[in-house]
Amino acid sequence: MKTTKIFFYLYKTKIIYICISLIILSLTVQIVDFIELTQENINKINFSIKDIIFMSFLKMPFLINEILPFVIIISTSFYFKNLIDNNELVAMRNLGLSILDIFYPVGMAVLTLGIFALFIVNPLSTFSMNYLEKIKKDKVNSSVIKLSDDNIWIKNKLNNKTLYINAKEMNIKKMELSNLMIIDNERINPKLFFAESAKINEKFMRLKNVKETNIKNNENKIYETKNIEINFVQKDILNSLKYYKYIPYYSYYNYTISMKKLNYLSSEMILYFLSEIIKPLLLISISFVVTGYVGKFKRNENFFKTIFIAITIGFLLFLIDKVIYSFNVNHIFNFILITITIPIISFTLGTILMLRIEKG
Repeated sequence: MKTTKIFFYLYKTKIIYICISLIILSLTVQIVDFIELTQENINKINFSIKDIIFMSFLKMPFLINEILPFVIIISTSFYFKNLIDNNELVAMRNLGLSILDIFYPVGMAVLTLGIFALFIVNPLSTFSMNYLEKIKKDKVNSSVIKLSDDNIWIKNKLNNKTLYINAKEMNIKKMELSNLMIIDNERINPKLFFAESAKINEKFMRLKNVKETNIKNNENKIYETKNIEINFVQKDILNSLKYYKYIPYYSYYNYTISMKKLNYLSSEMILYFLSEIIKPLLLISISFVVTGYVGKFKRNENFFKTIFIAITIGFLLFLIDKVIYSFNVNHIFNFILITITIPIISFTLGTILMLRIEKG
C-alpha cells in the first residue's frame, strides 16, 4: 500500500513539473518565434500585427512538439532536485526503494506525455501548421499543391481561373506526369483535358495525346501536343514536399506511398515519421539517462552545474540524432536500427549511471 501511494505521489509530482517546464519553455520559444515572424512579415503589405499574432498562435502546437525532449530534461532535473532538497529521495531509499523503483513513476508520467504528444499534439500541430501555410499562400496569392492518397493532385491558382491537375504518377526529378486529367474552371470557357503524359517546362505544361472537352457546349478536340499555362515550377512542388513534418501520424503510410509515386521518397522523411511514432519511447529514454545523472545530486552541490551538464547530455544526444538521421539508407531494417539508436544509447548510459548510484 505504501509503495502504491509513493508511486502515485511521484507520478503526480512529475506531471506537475512537466506542465510547469512545458509552460515556461513554450512561452520562451513563443516569444522568440513571435519576434522572428514580426521581422519577416512586418514590412509586407498584406500583413498586420494581428495576423502575426495569429500566425504565432498557430505555430504553438508544432513548437511544443519540437521542444518536448528539452521539457523532459529540465522537468526531470528540477523534479529530482525537489526530492533531494526535501529529503524525500533519502527517505524512499531508506525504505528500500532503488533509484530504478523511483524512476518507474517518472517513466509512467513521461509515457503519458509521449502518448498525449503522439495522439493529440501531433495531429493538432499538423492541422495548425497546414492552416498557417494556407494563410501565407493566400496572402501572397500563390498556388496550393496537394497530394492525395491514391493519385497526385495539384491545385494551381492563376489570375482568372484555377487548374485542378490529377495524375496517376509523377517523376518529380524529371517533372513528368502520366495519365492526366485537368479541370480548367475558367468562368467564361471551362474545359476538361485528358492526356497520356505531360512535361512541365518553365511556366507551361506540355501535354501529349490530348483530348480537350469544352464543358459548356460539350465539344471535343484531339491534339497530339498542347501547352497549358501554369504558374508553378519544380521549386514550388519541392517547397510543398518539404512540409512532411506537417503530416499527422495516421497519414504517414499514405504520404509515403504518395512520395513513392513522385519518385521523391527520402530516408529523411521515413526516419522522421518513425521517430515521431516512437517518440514516447524516446522521451522515456531521455528521462532515464537524466535520472541516472541527477539522481546522484547532493544538497550541498551546485545544482545549476548539474542541470547544465544534464542539458549538455541532452544536446549531445540531439546532435547524435541529427548525424545518424543524415545517413542515406534504403532498407527498412536500417531505418529501424537508426531510429532506435538514441533510445539504446540513452538506456545504456542511464543504466551505467544508475548502477554507480546503487554502488555509491
